[in-house]
Amino acid sequence: MKTRLLLLATLCIVQLLPAVAASGHTASALSARTVDPAAPAAGAILIKSPDGHLVFQLSPGNKDLLFTILSGNSPVISASPLRFSLDGTPLTENTQIAGVRRYQFREKYPWLGVHATAINECVPGADSAARVPDEGTVFTLPGKAILWYHDINGHYEGVHEKKELQQVRTEEWVAPPATLKLPQGLYVAVTEAELQAYSGIVLQADGKSGLVLRMAHRQPPSHPYVLRYSPEDVARLSQPAVIRGTITTPWHLPDLCPPPDPTLFPQGIHTDWIRPGRAVWKYLDGGGDGTPETMKKFTDEAAALGFEYNILEGFWTKWTDAQLKDLVDYSRQKGVGIWIWQHSKSVRDPASLQKAEATFTAADTIELDLEAGGGYLALIKN
Repeated sequence: MKTRLLLLATLCIVQLLPAVAASGHTASALSARTVDPAAPAAGAILIKSPDGHLVFQLSPGNKDLLFTILSGNSPVISASPLRFSLDGTPLTENTQIAGVRRYQFREKYPWLGVHATAINECVPGADSAARVPDEGTVFTLPGKAILWYHDINGHYEGVHEKKELQQVRTEEWVAPPATLKLPQGLYVAVTEAELQAYSGIVLQADGKSGLVLRMAHRQPPSHPYVLRYSPEDVARLSQPAVIRGTITTPWHLPDLCPPPDPTLFPQGIHTDWIRPGRAVWKYLDGGGDGTPETMKKFTDEAAALGFEYNILEGFWTKWTDAQLKDLVDYSRQKGVGIWIWQHSKSVRDPASLQKAEATFTAADTIELDLEAGGGYLALIKN
């Protein structure tokens, strides 16, 4: 039995620039897609970046399809197995490359925005079809790669460690994005983007310089999750996710998110209240009691690092309005904005939200980012 597999491979060129990256400069990207027509093709399939420097290579292995990414002649990702299964049946084992058809396009897009919406309809199905997908793709790094990572016990609130990838224990969990420095000085990030009706992923070390993609039902529940949900809910939500109909999800590349909703963000990345930035966070860093004096020191540290924000956890509720205003004013002079934590349940109705707004008279702008069990309010007048 031959399996016909539709593959989508997109090369996104991500270049980290100094401060001009936030000024709305445009960049261009070139994408190519490999599909499975009748015409046969032997050997590996190569897809190159616009300048030809980055190369994605897909080739048949002894059992799995293998992918490799090169920067010039240097491997960024060594030959690694591409693994996808459905209802426990491997779809990428013993697969032959029957042919290739190429096309290309070139677009310009805002640097902080995106240039396309890419969907990989690799598993078509009727609306009534209910299936369980799984993945086990490996990202094998060459040489002695350095990894910055944290595990998944604290969800996204873990403390990062720095290790050689070879020193990370077998089966140790790595929360995305996994950031690595290769021996030749290149930096690589392995992450995901724009997953809709599809499981989120984490990575797991294989003890052989590889990071294995693991879907949600293979991940242990994090401490915040267990803390907020009953054992019954944890057990129920740890079951494999069933997807109905055609499975449509892009490959795990950060440049594949859709453009901003023009109804909510008519100016796109130039919307004035969207101000991306880095932050110091006492919750992770420790550093004394939650007093205004302590948080001024964190503001000083943010300014010294060139970070844009300082985050206050719930201890700010013990402060007076005058103390909060004093910190905001002090931080403003340093060019540092203040984010404060507020439990989302306390501002879910209009009356509570109005009360919260009245409290923050020191701010020109207040935005609430609701999340599971919490939220952050921004006092961002700089």
